Amino acid sequence: MGIGVSAIMTLSTSVFGQATHVVGPGGFAEIRDALAVAQVDDTIVVQPGAYSPFVASLGVRIVAPDGATVTTNYQSSPSEFTGFQPPSGQTVYVHGLTFAQVDAIHPHFMRATSGQVAFDHCTFPPTHPFKSHYTLVVNAADIVLISCTFSGFSGAVSVTSGSLAAVDCAFYGVDPQSSSFQPAAVHLQDATAQLSFCELKGGNVINAFHEPGSGLWVGGSSAVSLVACVVEGGDRPAGVGGVAASGAVNTGSQPIRHMNTSFVGGAGTVYLPNAGWWPIRGLGTEGPEVAATLIGLAPLIYGLEAGNYYGFAAMTTPATPVLCALTFELTAPTAVPGILQRVRFDPAGVISLGLTVTTPQGIDSRTLTQSVPSLIGLPIWIHGLMFDGVAVQSAAPVGGLVN
Repeated sequence: MGIGVSAIMTLSTSVFGQATHVVGPGGFAEIRDALAVAQVDDTIVVQPGAYSPFVASLGVRIVAPDGATVTTNYQSSPSEFTGFQPPSGQTVYVHGLTFAQVDAIHPHFMRATSGQVAFDHCTFPPTHPFKSHYTLVVNAADIVLISCTFSGFSGAVSVTSGSLAAVDCAFYGVDPQSSSFQPAAVHLQDATAQLSFCELKGGNVINAFHEPGSGLWVGGSSAVSLVACVVEGGDRPAGVGGVAASGAVNTGSQPIRHMNTSFVGGAGTVYLPNAGWWPIRGLGTEGPEVAATLIGLAPLIYGLEAGNYYGFAAMTTPATPVLCALTFELTAPTAVPGILQRVRFDPAGVISLGLTVTTPQGIDSRTLTQSVPSLIGLPIWIHGLMFDGVAVQSAAPVGGLVN
């Protein structure tokens, strides 16, 4: 189904009238320099190159259309962090950045501690191999991830007392080397999380003194839903011996709700006197989980590019009506009467993209035309809703910054 919204997008440009700051040749030397003069809703365009870590403390858009790297360096302190701490009600949008580090001696940590941060098409590196740190640590903030890749020695993402929406992302643990906590690709404590079309792989270990990581660890009052995800525990190689990690570990009070999701234990080995090393897999899940009727959205075409088509699809049960809507901003997760999950839009400000019925396979595919160059650097978000016969279900949003 094709949806023409060029006229609507033309009107939307009047909403965003703030300044644009360029980082790189001919502009600011560092992203942090542009942030020092930026105002709320400004756009920072980052040219290809390597830049120092920064702290974003207000709602701005940071877009690297051709890619750019934020990395540590030898001249700085032993470790550096990039921080995101916008006030409540503001959002930092980040597109196209790779967060890197020069080596394990100069680790690069990412922290989000307030407000909302939305990353799309970003890459995150492992942190220090001997530290009990996740690559991205979230405390009391809302994080939206679209088409991002994470890896980390302890784990990829940790969310405590916050919320996470992730679509089309990969979370990898890498050889967890600390046993002081529960390593996992994604670690949730008293958090709310919706993941769609994501891969969560716990870290493998290379010796008997370390514990492999689970793909997902859930604790406290966390409420988690997964659509079309693969959750896999980390491995123990032959010769090391022992049971591998479970795909998902839930110690919390609520079951993990899932649809079309695979839980796979890692590959381990045990030694049998007459047979040698014998393969044995970890559990798919530990703790409460339940199959449920849910809805997930997925991007079908790479990124939002002005003048090109943007394809997306909804997955839910067969022959089910699905309503999709468009917004130009995200809101903080908000409870709306009649909708089971919190949504990231204001119902009064959405643009309806129509109601369609899923195929016998439970798929609703659509395309959205963008043809207004002045939208570059501005956010576009698609939201999906369906009625399961009892309540209205909402999907994690897809979209990001136009480039």
